[in-house]
Amino acid sequence: MRFPTDSKPDAVPVSPDESDHPEITRTLKARSLASVFWLTLQNVATAALLVAIPAILAHLLTPDDLGLLEIALAFFGVATLFMELGTGPAIIQRPAIDAGFLSTVFFVNVATGAVFALVLAIGAESITGWLRMDPHLVSILRWLGLTLLPLSTAIVPRNLLARRLAYRRIAMADAIAGSAATIAAFSVLSRGLHVALTVGFVTYGTLVTIVLSSSARWRPSAAPDPRTIVPLLRFSLSVSGSKMLENLSLQNDRFLIGRYLGAAAVGLFGLARTIVRVPLRYLLNVSDEVLLSGLASLQSDRAYARQYYLAALRTELAILGPAVVFAAVFAFEFSRLLFGPSWDRAAVIAQLLAFSAWRNITGHTTGSVLLSHGRPDLQLRWTTCALLLSLTYFFVGRPWGIEGVVTATAILDMTGWTIRHTMANRLLDLTWGQFARALSPLWLAHAIFLVVMVGIRYAIVGFVPGAWERVALGLPLGLMAYLVILRVVMPGWLSTLRRGTVESVSHGLARPVIAPRA
Repeated sequence: MRFPTDSKPDAVPVSPDESDHPEITRTLKARSLASVFWLTLQNVATAALLVAIPAILAHLLTPDDLGLLEIALAFFGVATLFMELGTGPAIIQRPAIDAGFLSTVFFVNVATGAVFALVLAIGAESITGWLRMDPHLVSILRWLGLTLLPLSTAIVPRNLLARRLAYRRIAMADAIAGSAATIAAFSVLSRGLHVALTVGFVTYGTLVTIVLSSSARWRPSAAPDPRTIVPLLRFSLSVSGSKMLENLSLQNDRFLIGRYLGAAAVGLFGLARTIVRVPLRYLLNVSDEVLLSGLASLQSDRAYARQYYLAALRTELAILGPAVVFAAVFAFEFSRLLFGPSWDRAAVIAQLLAFSAWRNITGHTTGSVLLSHGRPDLQLRWTTCALLLSLTYFFVGRPWGIEGVVTATAILDMTGWTIRHTMANRLLDLTWGQFARALSPLWLAHAIFLVVMVGIRYAIVGFVPGAWERVALGLPLGLMAYLVILRVVMPGWLSTLRRGTVESVSHGLARPVIAPRA
């Protein structure tokens, strides 16, 4: 099994029993902790940006404009997933890679990027008409298609860095490109939202491609290998199909709400997601990235893979669970701070979204388990099921408006959460009993924390009138309460978290090993 480290060439596999070697284990831990550090910095910055931008735009734009923004971002997510065609996980999961395989992946990506750009150019008017959106969406979609051409050439460099767990370089590339795109978009916002979105997409796509290609130090140096095309497509098409369906099941709320409930409802939904789900989603990307690479190196060692996986779940849930609870309890305060008092309805929707967001802290990891074990077929089955379930949730809740849709999803998606964990647990030989014993102390801690935070919030409301003052007072009180609860429910866990945090920072700041050419 290929161990993903910069210290060995990408074309050289590592024997399956090496995962048991202490040096390999220490190296995996060090690289994983360093990756956690840099991915956390990257995703915290991205989440902060995606909270700050809607907060600013809520004071400058109408609900219809915010709905246009949400639809454009949804198409960007779908387009980038389609363009990759699932080849990124193939680079990470494959035991050994060579120049011919990488060149094959590169030219496949360029071809799919060109095809999707053409689809957007031709179909932009029809898509805009079906969604009943502002006609400016036509030009946004066409420029978005052009942005896919440079982005398609950056897929191999990005995933080579991910295979090596070299997330410092990926974080730097995204930080440079994202900052420049944000500045460029705001500089032309006075000319219209559609112009700002177009400039932002083009700036990001061009810069991130340049920086990633330079960091990976890779160029296509060989002709595509015809022998690798069939196995590559067999794996990558399943991954691509599952990712497309998963993204569609996550994004179709926007599309269906826009189609049946109107652009203003999409804008409200987007603001509510900003309070609860957007920051969380980018923090969850940390474990998505690290788990895929880490578990791929442990495919032959089920016992250590289970230990690695459960440790990741417990850490994520311990850190992010109380953050979701706090955001839900103080949703009205956050809404008024970020968007103003006229958007209180978004706070109600955010509170209804919170249960789904909290559940997804563990649920999102199942995709990394399936792909790291070379089972994109199972991932495809799950995402097909998830899409059908999401359609069911929408139409069950539709008669009661946007609040009804969100409530139906929060309650009924327990079914989907159970299905996806069952599939992942079977691959790891992890029973539901083991799974529940590992996580139930944290479930109990979060339930207690919710009750305590509701009590604190209602106590504060009585004598603290301002939203900012309530959050400023509630945050330290909530933190102290959670630490006490965690110390009682899970003795010793705080020491484990503290030690892991220190090690992550120390490994992240250590001098990186220079990555070799593939």
